[in-house]
Amino acid sequence: MSEVSQRQVKIAYIVPRDLKKKGLTLENFTAKLAEFTAEVENFSDAELDHHVVFEDGEPIHQHRLTMIKASTFACKIVKLERCSVWPEMGKRKWLRGMIPTAEKLIQNKAAKDDPLFDMVEYARRGLYDSIPLILFPRASNNEQFRIDDGNHRALSRFIAGATDALAYVGSIEKKLNHCWPIS
Repeated sequence: MSEVSQRQVKIAYIVPRDLKKKGLTLENFTAKLAEFTAEVENFSDAELDHHVVFEDGEPIHQHRLTMIKASTFACKIVKLERCSVWPEMGKRKWLRGMIPTAEKLIQNKAAKDDPLFDMVEYARRGLYDSIPLILFPRASNNEQFRIDDGNHRALSRFIAGATDALAYVGSIEKKLNHCWPIS
């Protein structure tokens, strides 16, 4: 377990979210990941804050910046079965719960062309292995975690057979009235 700076956490939020817009294929994923990571690492602190908060020009992630600034982080390997997905992840009204439950729901309720199934091949090839999830301990059980970022990667890794993942685990320094925004 090693300490992770808030700057590193901000980069870990921005890179996977915005990388999706870079025309990824199984063949170019590793090169594009390295290229875009280097670009984001050169952002100023103000630019990082802006990119954490804004997505597609909309200020929809202020809660994330608040959580980052109120927390300290450690890099850990976590068991995916101990992680819960974001309620209604990916606008799937029926999806929630711990990763094993979410995996069963996806297998039973998702359309055959659900983009999550495409992500499973990336996970099988280990392409997500170096991209950390962002987690916070669950209030009801600090041995379990809620995924704040990386839900799709975590679930696709679990479907592909992975049992654990690299994660930046936050420890909130002060009490926040935080709740997950649900559409």
